[in-house]
Order: sequence, then structure tokens, then C-alpha cells
Amino acid sequence: MNEALARIEWVYAADSAEDLRDRYDVWAEVYDRHVQEALGYTGAQRAAAELARLLPASVRVLDAGAGTGLVGAALNALGFSRICAVDLSPRMIGQARAKAVYDGHVVADIGHPLPFDPEFDAVIACGVFTIGHAPARAIGNLLDVLRPDGLLCLTLRADSTAVRFHEELSRLETLKRATRPEFFPPFRCFSEDTGSTSLQIVLCRRPGSGAGDIGP
Repeated sequence: MNEALARIEWVYAADSAEDLRDRYDVWAEVYDRHVQEALGYTGAQRAAAELARLLPASVRVLDAGAGTGLVGAALNALGFSRICAVDLSPRMIGQARAKAVYDGHVVADIGHPLPFDPEFDAVIACGVFTIGHAPARAIGNLLDVLRPDGLLCLTLRADSTAVRFHEELSRLETLKRATRPEFFPPFRCFSEDTGSTSLQIVLCRRPGSGAGDIGP
């Protein structure tokens, strides 16, 4: 467990997108063992369950910052099969590909415009908007690949490090690029003995004919 926690802090210390990519490339092979087995991470399952509550399993989903595919595996277990993975790290994408739950695998930095049309019914980004990871502007890039009324489901840390993401969500709402975000109660994302890190799920939509409604 100590090794897993140390690796998380090491990744948080990345000082550029390139550095973050390189650190995840190093971590990729043992990531699942550290995060899921040693730390008991539940964020992927919680976020996938929330998306499944709102949308049918037939929709097209982009898993942004897919990593090794924990979210994709959770969605697939709930019946979703039209899932595309995008991640900065080629080796993390390699681990995701091995899970055989995605129908597309793209290496790209979500901090820049993504190589997709507005073709997705939902985008899910779990563990992406956090310390040393994707910049706040990436939220807009994810909204851009949604169809009108498409759902964005993301997780944020339930602490002061999330302020810039809250501000960006508010800015996007003001610009009418996103509906008013819905913030869910925080939950502990690791097992009890790993500290007090909590996440909260946030939902919003790309405005369309039903703009303003989170529900189906």
C-alpha cells in the first residue's frame, strides 16, 4: 500500500503533460495492482454506475483519460459496448486495449482539441481533473465532442484543489457551452486505511433541445 500511495504522489508531481505521460508509461504495468488491489479504488465503478443510471447501454461513450481501462471495464460490466478510450499515455492505452472492452483506442492529450466530431452521447472522465493532471480548459474540449444534450460525467476531488475546475464549469455555463452542473455528495474513493481522499461526481450536458435537464 505504501508503494501505491508513493506512486500516486509521484504522478501528482508531474510538471508538464509530457512528464505526466512519461510517468504513467512507467506506472502502466502495475497500475491496476496498485490502485485497485492495494488501495481499493472505487471511483471508476461509482462514476460508471451514475452514467448507467441516466443513459441506456446502447449509447456511444468516450472514456477520457481512460488509463488502463478501469472505467471501461466497469461500463462494460453494466452492458455498455460502444466505448472509445482516449489517454495521454501509450502504455496505459496498451493496458486498456488488453481488457477488450473498447471499440476504439486513441492516444491524445485532452488538454488540446480532440480528433473527434461531436459524435458521443456521453463523455466520462474519472480521476482526470485532479492535481498535476488535465487542465481546466480540457472540460470544454470534452464538451465539444458531445452531441447536443450529450452528458458529461466527471469526478473532482472534494477539496480546495478542485476550485479551478468549479470556476471553469461556471464559466462554461455562463457561455452557454454547458448546462448548470449537478454536484453529488462526496464519497471516499479509497479503502478506509488509505487516508481521507474523497471524490464527488459532477454532471452537466452540452446544451441542446433539452438543455437544463440532467435526467434522461
